[in-house]
Amino acid sequence: MGRAILAGIVTVMACGALAAPAAADPAQDYQGIRADWTADGVITPCRWSEQQLENARFVSAFVPQDQYTEFPAAIDREIARWRAGRCSGQVPDGRRASSALASVTIVRVSGRGKAARELVRIRNRGNRTVSLAGATL
Repeated sequence: MGRAILAGIVTVMACGALAAPAAADPAQDYQGIRADWTADGVITPCRWSEQQLENARFVSAFVPQDQYTEFPAAIDREIARWRAGRCSGQVPDGRRASSALASVTIVRVSGRGKAARELVRIRNRGNRTVSLAGATL
């Protein structure tokens, strides 16, 4: 049932009845963000661009099962994070930038309190040296 609705939305958008950025694919954005949220009930902070989140929010409004979950509210929180300027390093056209830090992951965070008292262990899972100059955790 959800896929039929998504297909209908994409068809309407392709016909020009609703305007959407040419590079955006609302159905794919919805599916990716929904999968991210389904994994643990949280949308990974700043993983998705504001445009992708807007696309997912639009599609979600037409998916009845979403109206009985916290998914729309989670999207709204992520959109608010973007609008408050708390996501950096993203391309404003709605797609993620290719980053030198893409292969770096946070392994563990130790300590509590101010940043000076915390220890963040990261691991480079790629095969190239990565510069952390200008990086923000």
